[in-house]
Amino acid sequence: MKKSIFALAFILPLTFSCSKKAEEVTIQFVECTNFPNVDENGNSWDDGDDPDTYITIEQNDKVLFKSDVINNNNLGFHSVEISQGLNITNLDNQISINLYEKDDDYDKNIGFTLVFLNNYEKEQPSTISDSYNNSTFKISSLVWK
Repeated sequence: MKKSIFALAFILPLTFSCSKKAEEVTIQFVECTNFPNVDENGNSWDDGDDPDTYITIEQNDKVLFKSDVINNNNLGFHSVEISQGLNITNLDNQISINLYEKDDDYDKNIGFTLVFLNNYEKEQPSTISDSYNNSTFKISSLVWK
């Protein structure tokens, strides 16, 4: 009986600590692993050459992160390390991850996805991938706190 009580006293705190609701998440990497090489009209993203791409992470119409531009990106992907990490403290509001084509007149949205971080609070994965409209995005090296 003593062993059963001791085992229960040891296992119960572990069970509850593993299912603790996260209050924030830090993103270390963001990437667009695939995007269409032409727009919805079949035109190239950039006149005369390949698209000049950059990634943003936004929440509540506020840009939380903006990457440097890769000029003439003919790779079909854009990958960025966020050296200081991006802390997201509002897990209840979606974030959008966007890939843009930098232009002199206006920047064109090549692709985006919406991520609801609160859907992942329980399992707390280290990577989240999502695709929408021929673009695939991945955020990784996630640290949940």
